[in-house]
Amino acid sequence: MSDSILDMLFGAESTTPLFKTAKQEIFEEFEGVVVSYEKSLELFKDIIERNSERIYFQDEMRMIVKGNLALYRINMQSWLDALRNPFIRTTFEPVEVHPLNQLVQSPTKACIQIGNTSMQPGIDFMCSYVLGLLNDNVFFHHEELHPLRIALVRTYGYVKSPISDVLEKFFSDRCDAEIDFGKSQILIQGTNNWKWRIDFQNPCISGYKIEFQKPRQDWWTTISEDTSNDFTHSEEFDELFQTVEFLAQCPSEIKEHPSWYHRLFVFRAAVIYPSLAKSICRLFESNPWFESDNTDRWGEMPCENALIEINELKEQIKMIGGYEGDQ
Repeated sequence: MSDSILDMLFGAESTTPLFKTAKQEIFEEFEGVVVSYEKSLELFKDIIERNSERIYFQDEMRMIVKGNLALYRINMQSWLDALRNPFIRTTFEPVEVHPLNQLVQSPTKACIQIGNTSMQPGIDFMCSYVLGLLNDNVFFHHEELHPLRIALVRTYGYVKSPISDVLEKFFSDRCDAEIDFGKSQILIQGTNNWKWRIDFQNPCISGYKIEFQKPRQDWWTTISEDTSNDFTHSEEFDELFQTVEFLAQCPSEIKEHPSWYHRLFVFRAAVIYPSLAKSICRLFESNPWFESDNTDRWGEMPCENALIEINELKEQIKMIGGYEGDQ
C-alpha cells in the first residue's frame, strides 16, 4: 500500500485542500462540544453555589435538592457515568422523592424526562433538571411530568400537604374540577351537564368511589364503590389523574366510543342513561363482535365477577335501547 493511501487512512497531513478542510471542520465540531461542556459545568456550579441553602451533598455521590414541594435525592454517579460514556447510558436513574421535612427509608421514585435537544450539552440538561426540581411547584404543571405528579401524590396522599395548592390548581386548570381535602372528594364538571364525584376517604379500599349526578337530579348515583376492584386492567382508572381527566370528558366520550372503555363502567352508566344505551344497541347491531366480545380497546378481559355483571347489564341495555338484533 502506498504512503499516500496510508496517510489518508491514518490522518496524516494531506496537501489536498478538500481533505484538509473536512478534517478541520470535524475537529472544530469536537472542540466546540468540549467548550460547551466547560461553559455548562460553570453554569452548573453557579446554580449550586447560588442555591447552597437548598442543595446538599451526601456520601456515595448523592445530591439532595430541596424543592418547594418535596426533597429530591439524585444519584450523581449515574449522571457522571452518562457523561463519561453516553454510548452506554442514555437515561438517568429515577430520582427519589421524599417528604419536604425529612428523608424516609422507602421513598417513592420518579423517572423524570425533561425536553432537550441533540444540540444541548449533557450538563445543560442537568442544569435544567436541578432548576426544575428547585421550582417543582411550577415544574409540576408541565405536560410531560406525569411521573413526578404521581410520585408526589404517592408521597403525600390526597390530604392537606405541601402539594395541596398545586393539586388544586392542576385539577381546576386541566379538568374544571374542584378538590375538597376536608371531605376527601373531587367534584368534576363532565359533559352534557353531568357532574362526577370521586371519593377517596375510605382507607379500607385501594381504589376510590365514583358517583355521578345527571341534570335536574339532586341525588348522587354510585357507579363504583371501589375502582380497583371493579375496573381492573383499565388505563382510565389506574390512577387518579387519568380518572379525573377521563370523567371530565364523560358521558359524551363513552357515548361516542363505548367499545373503547371498560365494559362494566360503560354498561353501568348505560342502564341509567337511555341515550347511551341506544348508542350501544346501534353498535351491537352494526358490529356483532361488540355484542359478544367484552374486552376493552387494549384487549383486556374483565375479571370473572365483572363479566357476570356485564352480561346481566347487557340484557337490560338491550331492553332500554330497543335492540332488535335477536329477533
